[in-house]
Amino acid sequence: MATLLIILVLSMMGLAMETGMAFYIRQEAHAAAESAAMATVLAAMGSVSGSSMTCSGSGSAGTQCSSTATTCAASPNSPPQTNLDNGCLFAKQNGFTVGGNTVVKITANNTSPPPNNPNVSVIYWAQVSVATRQPQLFSALFSRSGLFTGARATAAIVSTGGGPSGCIYVLDKTADRAMQVAGSTVTSTCGIFINSSATDALETEGNPSTGSYYINSSSTSIVGHYQNNGQGSFNPTPLTGQTAVTDPLANLQAPSVGSCAHTNYNWSQGTTTLSPGVYCGGINISGGTVTFSAGTYILNGGGLTIDSANTVATGSGVSFYNTATTGYSYGALTISGQPSVTFSAPTSGSLQGIFWFSDRNDTNTTQNQWNGATNSSLQGTIYIPTASLLYTGESTSGTYTGIVVDKLEVNGATNFKADPTGQYTGLGGSGGAAAFLIE
Repeated sequence: MATLLIILVLSMMGLAMETGMAFYIRQEAHAAAESAAMATVLAAMGSVSGSSMTCSGSGSAGTQCSSTATTCAASPNSPPQTNLDNGCLFAKQNGFTVGGNTVVKITANNTSPPPNNPNVSVIYWAQVSVATRQPQLFSALFSRSGLFTGARATAAIVSTGGGPSGCIYVLDKTADRAMQVAGSTVTSTCGIFINSSATDALETEGNPSTGSYYINSSSTSIVGHYQNNGQGSFNPTPLTGQTAVTDPLANLQAPSVGSCAHTNYNWSQGTTTLSPGVYCGGINISGGTVTFSAGTYILNGGGLTIDSANTVATGSGVSFYNTATTGYSYGALTISGQPSVTFSAPTSGSLQGIFWFSDRNDTNTTQNQWNGATNSSLQGTIYIPTASLLYTGESTSGTYTGIVVDKLEVNGATNFKADPTGQYTGLGGSGGAAAFLIE
């Protein structure tokens, strides 16, 4: 009897262990399905025009539509050729490589309602299902049919009423004071999204620099809550308890880093013109007049520093990629000391609309600064997904500026406007559309 009871107890323990493992695998599959679904629709944003879109089917920005599920290949195209490739790559990156006992399927369409959500009005949707056969242990004593575990998620592109989605994205999910507004007025023609769940995810203090508002925008959405320590108010009142948004530039491809064209570049007086290329040790400008020719500047360590009132720096159609390879240390963006700075990002190409792009592996904790530059004008997006930015107002309200950062501190009157040439979600290029998980 004892032997029989031991067998029964061990079998029950084995089944409990396998059930727990199945629950864990299902959670992992759910995360992979959500990631893949969002990646699929985000890659389709370039095909949206107003409140409609066209499925092109192929090409570097191809958007596919199908009423039947497409099974991901074991080795999806990399770089992706279509938005479905993008979803398959994200599923693979999350640990679900197709082959053997794992299947990943994607269905996407721009005509029929999304499955299981027929009352949701969308421009385009993508549903991803992830299924895998779990290895059997004790349950093999009772059945050899196998235990299938999986999950499903649906993401969609939704019209935001004809207006741009967001100009400011603060990505940190837990930070206190993820966005701080001190003695400032933030004016934005589009939305502000703050992902922190903290009770003071947004903190305001001091007196607004213009009028009575700390923030005057189309909307302010916060996962957590806000704390107002000053006399100003908001227009409209921030929405709290919201769902976190996805990094709108998560699919932005980093440029390649070649050999050094310049090392520890410094300029302090006179007039010069710089050319695109790889600047190892960064660029340091402390005076004079510097013109940046159009193109991409790779900062391999050192970052970019412009820190003197005696400096005039201009550049049209320029992008900076901030990174660091072996032998170099990450630098930061530092604009300070009242220089006259006028920059605009490219209006075409792979970095269209992007002025500053920091490597996603950047471990530098130094705060980036666009500070003390009242004579500045920036037309482009600052993208620093792993670090904070101190941003001081600029004198021109007619240009567009977008910010996607880990944390943000704002001083002075600032103006943000949707990028009419941008190609990325929520930064104006979608013409009033945003991507959301709906299942």
